Amino acid sequence: MYPTVGLHSKNEQVVVNFGASPFRFDLEGLLADEREQQAAAVQRMSVAATDVHQIVRGYLLFHGYGATLAAFDAAAGAEGIAQPMCEGDEADPMSATLATRQAVRGAIMSGQLVPAMELLRQHCPALLGGSAVADEVQLHMSCQQYIELIREARIMDAMQFAQSVLAGLKPGAARRDSQLKEVVALIAYEHPEQSPLAHLLQQSQRELVADVVNAAILQVAGQPPAAAAIAAEDAAATDSSSIEYSSQP
Repeated sequence: MYPTVGLHSKNEQVVVNFGASPFRFDLEGLLADEREQQAAAVQRMSVAATDVHQIVRGYLLFHGYGATLAAFDAAAGAEGIAQPMCEGDEADPMSATLATRQAVRGAIMSGQLVPAMELLRQHCPALLGGSAVADEVQLHMSCQQYIELIREARIMDAMQFAQSVLAGLKPGAARRDSQLKEVVALIAYEHPEQSPLAHLLQQSQRELVADVVNAAILQVAGQPPAAAAIAAEDAAATDSSSIEYSSQP
């Protein structure tokens, strides 16, 4: 459905309000009522404590928050799960790759992109090239490495990195190209942390990259692509605070 306005007489005009002035309709009130109704519906739901535990545990396991998961299991009196690296072939993909994903996330969240790449090279070489998933990981990791150089005010290194690495990335969808252009533009600002692109220097940007890489590791390890795609979409759509910021998650 599309909004339609019909003009029948000479000199008729239409005034459109996209938010520059108050709306006659109480839109904010309607949204507030809907939020209250949704909150009330959630409050009326009955969820068993065991289900809540599994939901929280599944979230921590999926995103690779190993330290928090261990503390959560200990507090609940549950036995911790084994944490082999990617080579584990008996455990499910989320359990088998937890140690790798935890280490990679910790490196990315602390801005250590070179060690993070080395971890992928050692334990998940399938993410180094040859697939769409690998190309996506390379894009996010390379962009983040460039961002870290800008953060450290290593401008000459950032310029060289852009010319030698970013310029060689495969062109892709409009979203990828737009992301790359936005990241490269950071170098144009004398104080990037005060620029319109300051959000790229926030911790949430590191978390976004960590979530994308986490989902990619799970996908190449055998996790259903749909689940990995949901994680990547959540990362791109949500500007949330990470549960663990330490380089030793």
